[in-house]
Amino acid sequence: MAALRQAGRTDVTTVSINGSAQALQLVKEGDMTATVWQPAYQEGKEVFQAILDSMKAGDSWQPKTIEIPGVVVTKDNVDKFNF
Repeated sequence: MAALRQAGRTDVTTVSINGSAQALQLVKEGDMTATVWQPAYQEGKEVFQAILDSMKAGDSWQPKTIEIPGVVVTKDNVDKFNF
């Protein structure tokens, strides 16, 4: 971000995937177009449950996909997120 500012590049669209406090602040300030907020608590909970399920299932365990959708955060909704 600093390099873009130093170069005077305002024509570059910037996005991130993590929804960190820094990314949210950059979105709020208009220095980043968007970030994808990922619910870390839910991700951790799902991983822990998957581990427990695999331990209980033993040899009969089958892999599965767990989808946890992220939320695209822009200047229009950034104030809904705590940072």
